[in-house]
Amino acid sequence: MSDARKKTTHVAHESQGRTPKSTDSYPTWWSYWERKYGRTQVTYAHAMETSYVRIWGELNKLADDWERDKQGLYDGFVVLYMMQLVDRWTLRFGEIDDYAQMGAYYLSRIADGCIERMRAAVQSCPSEMLGIRDDAYRQGLASVLAEGLLGKPDHSGMPWFQVYKLLWSTWLNDRVLLEQERARLRPLAQDPYQDARKREGAIHLLVSLDLVAGEDDNAWERITTGLRNVELEAWFPYLTEMAEKQEWERLQQWLIWLRPYVDKVYLSQETEMYLELWEKVEEHATAFAEAAYRETLVRLLPASFWAYEAFLLRREEYRTWADACVMLGHSPLHLQPDVLKRVEKADARLLLPLYHYAIEKQITAGHREAYKSAVKLLKKLDLLYKKLKATPQYEEYGARLLAQYARHRAFQEELKKGKLFIYHD
Repeated sequence: MSDARKKTTHVAHESQGRTPKSTDSYPTWWSYWERKYGRTQVTYAHAMETSYVRIWGELNKLADDWERDKQGLYDGFVVLYMMQLVDRWTLRFGEIDDYAQMGAYYLSRIADGCIERMRAAVQSCPSEMLGIRDDAYRQGLASVLAEGLLGKPDHSGMPWFQVYKLLWSTWLNDRVLLEQERARLRPLAQDPYQDARKREGAIHLLVSLDLVAGEDDNAWERITTGLRNVELEAWFPYLTEMAEKQEWERLQQWLIWLRPYVDKVYLSQETEMYLELWEKVEEHATAFAEAAYRETLVRLLPASFWAYEAFLLRREEYRTWADACVMLGHSPLHLQPDVLKRVEKADARLLLPLYHYAIEKQITAGHREAYKSAVKLLKKLDLLYKKLKATPQYEEYGARLLAQYARHRAFQEELKKGKLFIYHD
């Protein structure tokens, strides 16, 4: 039996026959909720949400006339209770007729509601409002929170980690509570015989506490030595918060530290989010940030090309941009027209290798659609040479092209259709 359940059993007699009061202990509140709603059954997915909304409404209004601090703490406990209750419903998903089809949808709606309501509770009762008389409630929140997170089912849809992060950065952000929580988690994190999911879950929580305390070096060591895999998405909420707080130097160090793990992910949403955070750092931080961001962009090519292109264009480094396009095999047909115009205006010569490479690539593809693309590129190349007053060089290039691919009849036909001046019968 869990700690919270033992406490609720112990104090059940306190709440028999009456609704919770602001002076009650949190186990008394929990006992009342469990007696009234603990056996609630749901038989279809939509009933999870309707039951959640109904129970929340009934419990929330019980504290309408309480003092503000107790009202906020009470609502916080209600959110945790509802999350545990929904987890128990999902453990019986086999009894829910349409769970496989609709369960994830309704769970995501409930999860969003839990986060929103916990944030509202914290905002209605800022940490500075809490006093010594509230310490028992804060310790209770820490206990129930850790129990719910480490004991959640594998397929839980509840936002336990997000709520943990929120509460430990607000109500629970206290030196004594932090040490107590670390003492609770360390045995789990260090036990090699512990269930791997629970052990790594404890490590994640310890890392979260390190971040709250600003001890990033400890966090990195725990991650690298304790986790089998570094999941990028697990750390983005923290990085986003650093950006919101404008902790640019700190965020930069985290982005540099995470870079080897991003190297292993190709063209993913995580890569995009990672580079968007880098862009924010580069806008606000030091010259070192610019150099580190450039190195990151080059290392992550081709996945980072969209960001690397923007980085180079902001600095008018058009030659480097053109070299990157050739290296990556990007055709002018697939590049942004406004970018091509911008580079052409700055120095049209930079586009010549890009067009030459793309034309050769289309011709060697060896089919008619590719030949048509090659002719389209040749026409633009003709205009570029004329702009540079270098028509003789274009004619020489065309003559070599005709000779080299003289046996490609379909290509010769497309040249004739395109009425290119380099074509001769």
